[in-house]
Amino acid sequence: MIALKEFSTELADLQSAAAVPGADVELTLQTSERRTIGWGEGRPNINNASASKGACLRVIIGGRQGIATTTVPDPAAVKSLSARALEAARSTGADPHRGIASPPAAYPADVPSDPATLSRPSDEIIEQLRSLEGAALAYDKRLTKVVRLNYSEARTRQGVANSRGVHVAGEGTASSFSLELLAKDGEVTEAAWDYEGHRLAKNLSLAEIVRQTAENAIRSLGGSPMATGPYPVVLHPRVGGQLLDLIGEALSAEAVQLGRSFLRDLVGKKAASPAVTIVDDPFLPDGMASGAFDDEGVPHEKLEPVGAGILRTYFFDLRSAAREGRASNGRASKESFGSPPRPGPTNLFIRPGAATQADMLASGEKVLLLREVMGLHMADPITGEFSLGASGLLYERGKFSRPVRGITISGTLSGMLNAIEAVGNDLRFYGSTGSPSLLVAGLSIAGS
Repeated sequence: MIALKEFSTELADLQSAAAVPGADVELTLQTSERRTIGWGEGRPNINNASASKGACLRVIIGGRQGIATTTVPDPAAVKSLSARALEAARSTGADPHRGIASPPAAYPADVPSDPATLSRPSDEIIEQLRSLEGAALAYDKRLTKVVRLNYSEARTRQGVANSRGVHVAGEGTASSFSLELLAKDGEVTEAAWDYEGHRLAKNLSLAEIVRQTAENAIRSLGGSPMATGPYPVVLHPRVGGQLLDLIGEALSAEAVQLGRSFLRDLVGKKAASPAVTIVDDPFLPDGMASGAFDDEGVPHEKLEPVGAGILRTYFFDLRSAAREGRASNGRASKESFGSPPRPGPTNLFIRPGAATQADMLASGEKVLLLREVMGLHMADPITGEFSLGASGLLYERGKFSRPVRGITISGTLSGMLNAIEAVGNDLRFYGSTGSPSLLVAGLSIAGS
């Protein structure tokens, strides 16, 4: 892959070919190298590597927006993109709030990427995965199969240049590990899975993830419902991360403006328990979404959207900010390379507290450690209501009692946020979203 300096020069050359008289023009250039190496059921089963490159041109004229992309970003192709994007703009509705970024006084320092990404020999990684399979199966004789162990890594470069003089480029890296194990006891079979991802590969704790997943598979065997009623519940960090993903969507200024957020009209008001502080930090050294600028070329800044339970701000891109006559806070994000920008988080996490998970599990006579929730992303974004299947582990007086499955949890996202009594010290990231364990009082559980 070309060096970042050469990438930046190429971005400038392509941007000069993208001029459209009388229009605002934004060019995004992206390159990536990726590979995934997998092992499962006693043999290597994946060894994929790919490289890609693309340019996306966004043209805004009279409030009308057109977008065109190419996977062959040379000056001739980009010039053709200009005509295609202009034609697309003419067929869309006008919005006076659409615009492109102006050059800032300065950009923050970029977060260093991982020089080790993509450098390890494939054979070395395969041997590590083979060894991890052996360790998993040796954990307990009831562990019968390692369905998959996948190691993935990527290096990406992205730059934004526009007709107002913005020109910025940066690099990101990511390494991740996922696995799925099967445990069997008689006629009962249970699957367990986990995932971890980091900007820096050295922070992946592969052996520990395997150990924890093996333990969860064994402990989950033979689960049954618990009695219906309200219970104190500890959300496992993975479930806490799923909850936070929904909160991140609700913190989008666009969602608020369109009436699609259960957090609308709450700035300056209580939105969660005082134990909850939510941080969005694009400068985390190990953050998978870290970087100096957003997808519109606006400088990133660290935000605290919720502080001690009080909603402080939403995520704004240029368009949603213009609707309110304010500045973007650098949160433009694209769902895909060729999609329009919308506001969204970077590295979003709940600030850890002082409690241990063991402390929280011992906080009541019966406490459920909620490990799996099916379909939490389907909670109503406007009301926050949910009713979802779940499973976990029941603790009585702080001691593991039995596995629980076949239950339904119900309530509202707002109610859950306000019922958080303690925040754990075990912050864990799943991709760019992180959560510690969370103790929630009186969650409604429908069981036997």
